[in-house]
Amino acid sequence: MNIVEAMERRHAVRDFSDRPIDDDTLRALNEAVDAANADGGLDVQLVQDDTDAFGGCPTHYGRFKNVRYCIVLIGSDDEDPAQLDRKVGYYGERLALTATQLGMGSSWVVLHETHDHDGRWRLGEGERMPAALALG
Repeated sequence: MNIVEAMERRHAVRDFSDRPIDDDTLRALNEAVDAANADGGLDVQLVQDDTDAFGGCPTHYGRFKNVRYCIVLIGSDDEDPAQLDRKVGYYGERLALTATQLGMGSSWVVLHETHDHDGRWRLGEGERMPAALALG
């Protein structure tokens, strides 16, 4: 599937299967995350195969079920906050489209209290997590 087809097919999913994502798909996702980090100067991280990939953080909107995987979109808060939000939006949507191309569903999510996340991701000094992508 090309990027235009992925754009046409992509839609928000909030109820995911509890099946694990296969190794080849995880490898492709990790490569896409690495590319986003290299291109965008971000600290995007893939939370894998966890019973609560959100680490107990409450969501801003929507009820989610069986979120075992998510991509946390993290970057430096030292730059202009609007610039970080734009980068997270651009690279996050690229990752959402990659997930669609790999046959997965995804949904944007804003999490609250992201510093209390049961160790699911690393949030460094001076970093902020504007959003995440639930995957499955």
